[in-house]
Amino acid sequence: MRIFAAAIAVLTLMVAFAGRTQASPTPVPGGANQASGVSGAITGELFNGKLRLRKMSLTPTTDLGDNYLVFSTLIANGTKTNRVVLLEAHLADADGVTLNQRAGDPVGGPCTLAPGAACRNSFRFKITDPQFKPVKVLVQELGNGPQPVFRVNLTPANSQG
Repeated sequence: MRIFAAAIAVLTLMVAFAGRTQASPTPVPGGANQASGVSGAITGELFNGKLRLRKMSLTPTTDLGDNYLVFSTLIANGTKTNRVVLLEAHLADADGVTLNQRAGDPVGGPCTLAPGAACRNSFRFKITDPQFKPVKVLVQELGNGPQPVFRVNLTPANSQG
């Protein structure tokens, strides 16, 4: 008799919960492996809590018949300790297609910065497809553990995100 009563109780609970709908899962913001970071216009100043990028520019140039875009920036140490800074950059179009900096770049390599000190850095991107229209430069620090990335927007319409 006890088994029958327990079975009735279980069936009653199952019927009660069967009418309820399950909440849909909350989507994870961003994409797979998206890094946290800061975004802003190339004409502005970006600070990720450790480093500051300012006086940014993207300039076309030609070298031995090849076309390049050169992203240049002034990097400042925003911490209270000395910091060795080595950055990596990627140039992205509106579809998310990216170009990596050329081997051997950044021009100038890593720099050691005292608190508040700055250095100049440049990154060259070889442009082989004349249809490639960059909209963003992604800059990340190598070393010093995980750091927020910089998303430098090249167009005014894209400067908010």
